[in-house]
Amino acid sequence: MRKVITGMLVTLIFSAPCLGQTPEPLSVEVIRPAPFEKNTLYTQTLVWMAESFRSSKEVVELKDKDLGVIVGNGASEIDIGFLSFLPVNTPLTFKLRIDIRDKRYRFMFSSVELHIERHGKISIDKGYVHEEKIRARFDEIATSLDEYLAKAPKDF
Repeated sequence: MRKVITGMLVTLIFSAPCLGQTPEPLSVEVIRPAPFEKNTLYTQTLVWMAESFRSSKEVVELKDKDLGVIVGNGASEIDIGFLSFLPVNTPLTFKLRIDIRDKRYRFMFSSVELHIERHGKISIDKGYVHEEKIRARFDEIATSLDEYLAKAPKDF
């Protein structure tokens, strides 16, 4: 019975857009300063991706050092528990674009999906219940690059 109620709640929360509105896909932008010039920042970001995600070969779809662009797919987990005592870690996937300039970078997260057991992939649109948790997770990902860059040697 508990599984049936949970399934109905998940379906209701994630698959029903707001009444009378066409859902707009969630996209999140995070802009941060960085301690490196463009070329070094580009190289360090690729290394960070290789160390932070499964495999950089599977993750990175496009990389162009001259343009300062890296595009790929990311995966993480997020707790979407309905009650504080019932955490539910759920796979979160997304398209990731990183634009790199001298001493700054921009993350663009899009095509956000939750992978909920027994319900499959659910595309996340603006205004859904766990949008703030997802935005916070994306901010944590950007912070992990900040921390990586802070530890990187400055003289190579």
